[in-house]
Amino acid sequence: MIAYFLVTIIHVLIFTAAFVLSGAIKQRSRSGLISFGIFVGCTVLCLASSLPSLPPSESVRQAYRFFEPLNLQIAIFLGLPGNSIYEAERIGVMRLIAFAYTYHYLNWFSKTSVIGWHMVSRPRALLIALFWFGSIGLYVFSYSVGFAVLYGASLLHVLLEFPLNAKTFGGIAVALLPQSRQKSIPDPA
Repeated sequence: MIAYFLVTIIHVLIFTAAFVLSGAIKQRSRSGLISFGIFVGCTVLCLASSLPSLPPSESVRQAYRFFEPLNLQIAIFLGLPGNSIYEAERIGVMRLIAFAYTYHYLNWFSKTSVIGWHMVSRPRALLIALFWFGSIGLYVFSYSVGFAVLYGASLLHVLLEFPLNAKTFGGIAVALLPQSRQKSIPDPA
């Protein structure tokens, strides 16, 4: 169960929150800390709000079926009542998953100076575009095939990011220690 959560919701929610907090701490940024607070607030709001919702159509259920096990396991973990992920008490989990994945992707695309999107060479940009169009082609061919192949790529991405996650959590821990203790611990950066 931990491995399942680790490559899904923990990666896109907890690790992203850690990157936002780490950046705010390193930059000593008040707006970064406010951004982190808003991120946490949105996370809580996704689960705590009880907005009215219509029952999802069959096409929505079909598209969401790959996330149903994650949704169900989070609902069980949180002790939410009900048997179906589409019950009012559990719809918040669906909102949380949508928020977490959307924020995770948009957060990385917004880091142009870190990732260097503006400095990508023409051959590399072409390769990225081919991969992107190929991915869309897989989904057009078969949603299930596209999901399976890109889930594998996503899993590889998560595993390769573990060293960065460890470094980020180490940096947060060091920054939160009193100054006298920080001198005896090497900076993970």
